[in-house]
Amino acid sequence: MTSVSHAPGSATPEVGQLVRVRDRHWVVGDIQASSFGSDVVVGAATVQHLAELSSVEDDGLSQELSVVWEIEPGAMVLETATLPHPQVDRFDDPGRLDAFLDAVRWGAITSADSRALQAPFRSGITIEQSVPRPVSAVLDARRRRHRLPRDVVTSVGDDDSVVLAIRRAATELPTNQLHKLASALAGHDSPTALTRHAVVNTVPTAIFRHHAAALCMAWAGEDAISGRSLALALRVAADAVADTRGEQQVSVVWTGPSSYEVPVRATSAVLTDVIAEARHELIVVSFAAYKVADVVEALRSAADRNVTVRLVLESVADSKGKLTHDAKLAFDTLPDGVEFYVWPAERRATPAGGHAAMHAKCAVADGRIAFVTSANLTGAAMTENMELGLVVRGGDVPRRIAAHFTTLISSGELRAVT
Repeated sequence: MTSVSHAPGSATPEVGQLVRVRDRHWVVGDIQASSFGSDVVVGAATVQHLAELSSVEDDGLSQELSVVWEIEPGAMVLETATLPHPQVDRFDDPGRLDAFLDAVRWGAITSADSRALQAPFRSGITIEQSVPRPVSAVLDARRRRHRLPRDVVTSVGDDDSVVLAIRRAATELPTNQLHKLASALAGHDSPTALTRHAVVNTVPTAIFRHHAAALCMAWAGEDAISGRSLALALRVAADAVADTRGEQQVSVVWTGPSSYEVPVRATSAVLTDVIAEARHELIVVSFAAYKVADVVEALRSAADRNVTVRLVLESVADSKGKLTHDAKLAFDTLPDGVEFYVWPAERRATPAGGHAAMHAKCAVADGRIAFVTSANLTGAAMTENMELGLVVRGGDVPRRIAAHFTTLISSGELRAVT
């Protein structure tokens, strides 16, 4: 029979305490006692606890770990350190005194080991529940932040680190997330490990956690800045960027495997949103179309609210066999007011041995929102294929695209079909 060995007992941690698990340092985010009471597997009398941990190490930001505390090998709570109390009428043991003197000496230097905690007594100053950042980690963070090579030495006290962190967060995060980040920062007075844990987990997305952690790291090097001051600066930056975005905002639309840089935004959802925002005129262009019930319903709703709907589609005849199914057939249930256009074969270039295709794909609402995409109006393209597109809101680009297709229609380059 296989036996289960328990790690040497360590006191059950509390929320917010610093712990060491698997040779790394974590802060306890949550602790839950087992509903079974005692250990029903091995008959132990101790109630087991599930600990939810968040990394506080510079190379492990946003990493999380769940462990059963009582059976996790080597798990230990890092208690707040205090100075030893001298005993009256006797000298300290020489070994104990040597250890204390070593700790004082260690406090005068900074560890270059990015995985190590600092000395336990820090020259007689009581340690708070946080992990001091070694110089090597600070320098590595500076190099990464400024995209500098390893051989470039940067100052630990750069005054612009907070400014850079705010600027990057403001330009890469949505406005609503920036205000959530500001509210989280305003509730803390200093950049402790607990502050970083709370702020980083405000919004559960990788890119938010990245910028929140970067801002907390920069804040740790600027002790004079309060959380409220940092929050105010972030709100000002967020509003300034929002004003700029109001002139023209470009966002990426991606269907397929996600990444940190480009999260998935379903093409079908973005297209139906653009259609829903049309109030006066809507132009939709595609090569192929079939099995897009959601798009058909969105177009029907647009027509019902008196939007002028124009669809520019490819046909079997005009494509010279490149298409085997008329795209118009996907929309045969739309009301009579919807307009359909094709690019006539006789208007197309005929390179040697070939025939030009009507391969553009886009949707433009009221000349103010343009969605340009690689995706056809097909079920697979909307939800399954690897497809890339851009949504442009505001500015001159949507107006020019709409005007371009209107001109092609009025000039006869695109022909109406029934």
